[in-house]
Order: sequence, then C-alpha cells, then structure tokens
Amino acid sequence: MEQALTLGSLLPAAVGAGCCAAGPRARDLGALAAMALMLAGMLDIMVFGSVLLPSGAWAVVFAGLALAMLALEWRTRLGLARALHLGVMALLTAAMAGDSMPDMSGGTGMSGMSATADRPGLFTAAVVLVAVGYAAYAAWRAFVGRGGARVELLAGGLSVLAMAGMVVR
Repeated sequence: MEQALTLGSLLPAAVGAGCCAAGPRARDLGALAAMALMLAGMLDIMVFGSVLLPSGAWAVVFAGLALAMLALEWRTRLGLARALHLGVMALLTAAMAGDSMPDMSGGTGMSGMSATADRPGLFTAAVVLVAVGYAAYAAWRAFVGRGGARVELLAGGLSVLAMAGMVVR
C-alpha cells in the first residue's frame, strides 16, 4: 500500500512539474525550479530515506518555496495554486516527519500531536483536512480553468491526496 501511495504522490507531482516546463511564459522557469526542487525532496524522503536532508528540513524548504512563490508569482494565473500546493506539501512533510522528530521531553513524536493507533492526532487531522481542502480547490480551479493549467491543477490535487493517505495510513 505504501508503494502505491508513494507512486500516487510522485507521478502526479512529476506531471505537474512537467506542466511548468511546458508553460508559455518565461516566468514559468521559477515555478519549474520550485516544483523540481519539491519533486527532488519528495523523492529523497519517500524513495531514498532522507539521504540529502531530514524530512523536517525538507518541510522548511517547501515552506520557503511556498512563500517565495507567493511573493514572486501571486499575480500569475497559477501563482496562488502553486504556492498553496507547496505549502500543503510542507505541512504534509512536517506531519510525516512528526513521529520521528524528538520533542522537548526527549521522547519522539510531537507530544501527543502525532497519530496514535487509536486516533489521529490534532495536527495530523488538521493537515489532512487542509490537504483535502486544497485538492477540492485544485479540482474546482481545473473545472473552471482551461488548457494545460487544468492538468497541472489536477495533478497537484492528486499528489496531495496520495501524500495525505500516507500521513494517515
């Protein structure tokens, strides 16, 4: 199941990055770089076991990319959607890393905020809710949009949903 969710997250993310490469404007190069770095981070975390950076550090990188995308591309047609995608990926990565990050008491986990066998933690539940909300937003934008933007939006939504499935599994 984990392999299916990993592929279900990585393949749409790669399609979305490819859509940035096929974008008509030169400004899409910044989006392509951000999405390619996000894809590299996802590969590092999910396939290679965080050999380049720990998961928590990737979450910070994704959050920084989201802020940069928001600051630089918020006026473009897909700037907000791309920034939200990166931000949701940062949250999902932080939720995935939460179980292995040491807390202030010296134990592991996020002091009751991480998932347990009985119920998901508050942080995990909130992150999954945000991910589902983003996927709904992306689907709505794809429904009212046109052209290649629709593919990028749907790919981003699918990638986020698959990664959310990994968080709650």
